[in-house]
Amino acid sequence: MLTVIIRRSDEPKVIQMTESEMVKQLDPILGAEILLEDTWLAGLRKVRTPYVCLVEADCTLSGQYFLTNYGLLKKTIAKGKTGVGRGGDRGGGGDTSYAMLSSCLGIKNFGNRIYNFQLEKVQDINVNKVTGKSWHVMPNRNKLDIRLYTVQIGFVPGAIIRMSSIKDIIDTMDWDQPDLIKMSTEVSFYFWDTIRRVVLNPSTTYVTNNDYEHPPLFQVKVPDKVAHIFQREYIGSVPSNV
Repeated sequence: MLTVIIRRSDEPKVIQMTESEMVKQLDPILGAEILLEDTWLAGLRKVRTPYVCLVEADCTLSGQYFLTNYGLLKKTIAKGKTGVGRGGDRGGGGDTSYAMLSSCLGIKNFGNRIYNFQLEKVQDINVNKVTGKSWHVMPNRNKLDIRLYTVQIGFVPGAIIRMSSIKDIIDTMDWDQPDLIKMSTEVSFYFWDTIRRVVLNPSTTYVTNNDYEHPPLFQVKVPDKVAHIFQREYIGSVPSNV
């Protein structure tokens, strides 16, 4: 069963349209429910289903969005597949640690698509004609596979999350901070640091009306365990000093 939490952050007409869309999308899923809350935190405290999805008040979803992603996450966990990486599912068995399944992020439409976010070394200093670079979270427009594959950072809004994977951080994580890229980074790194995994479905799209093509830079702390996992499994790039 799945709970979708809509944050009440827009005018009533917009929220009503989004809620109607969610009802249609959730109709095929037995026991699914919708919570309309002032904050995502307030909604998370009320969830009693195994899976949850946080959505913005003015988002749009690709066809059969929840049916596809919810079904894939349940199927992957039920089969105990392991080794989903840059090239997709490499087989194996026994790992049930998939914590979050995210989707492509459409910026204001379905065509302007970001697949995930990841660490990149970018210019952030230009003082006295001296240019410097350091590691920051940047959007990735490259599609690595047609199947599920692991990513460093999945966009949390629109993602299907296992409640059991966040039960210990519901009251300590800042779910409603304005910078959703920063929030997504903190949540994704928490999953990786607790030996859980973040996967992307490149075939479904969550459309936002916010501009995340050029996210503001923020200080990124990559836990050593997380950096080593990324290095070992060739998931994006990481600082070389870990």
